[in-house]
Amino acid sequence: MENENKAKKSKTRLVLNIAFFTVLSLMLAVVVITFIDIRSGYRYPIFGLRTSVITSPSMATVNPANESYITSDMKQIQKDDVITTRQYQSFDEIKIYDVATYYSGKSLLICHRVVDKYEENGEKYVVFKGDANSTIDAPVKYSYVRGKVINVVPKAGAFVSFIQSPYFVIGLFGAGFFVALAFFIVDSKKKKAVTEQAELPQEEVPLEEAPKEEDNKE
Repeated sequence: MENENKAKKSKTRLVLNIAFFTVLSLMLAVVVITFIDIRSGYRYPIFGLRTSVITSPSMATVNPANESYITSDMKQIQKDDVITTRQYQSFDEIKIYDVATYYSGKSLLICHRVVDKYEENGEKYVVFKGDANSTIDAPVKYSYVRGKVINVVPKAGAFVSFIQSPYFVIGLFGAGFFVALAFFIVDSKKKKAVTEQAELPQEEVPLEEAPKEEDNKE
């Protein structure tokens, strides 16, 4: 019975270790891919999706100059909101008044509304404008457009910014190291206790002599 309990505890510990390090590895992979994505000019979204934090109020309110085309169902995006974008598969997929992102250089991703698109001299361009802005952005080549906004999570920016920061990576490695160290110490103590128990002198138990059979006398 005792051996069965030990086997169950050992199996449970193994499953927990595998689950923990699997989650740790996945989170680390997301951080690394996000870092590569940013460094490459946002060219490598994860499965075509990308999560970004809004750091500007350019989509938070509606400028009177833009009221003619912004309807009540077009919700504004506030600073510190978190957006999820899906990568466009073609230029034709871009629709006027989509809220989308584009790469502006210097690791900056801009989230504005599409107000126009056109082709000129064989090159495709998209024109963006912030809902709160009075002027349009400079035309952007289609190759710099990164994706359409498909979801907004209000005020979650601080958490996501932390996950995407170097501090999170350091904390992740630190947590993994200390958890692995804790498991190692516990296992070492258990093995040492088992070894010491095995090395204890065993008390000799004298064997009882079988009673001698008396010779049968006739």
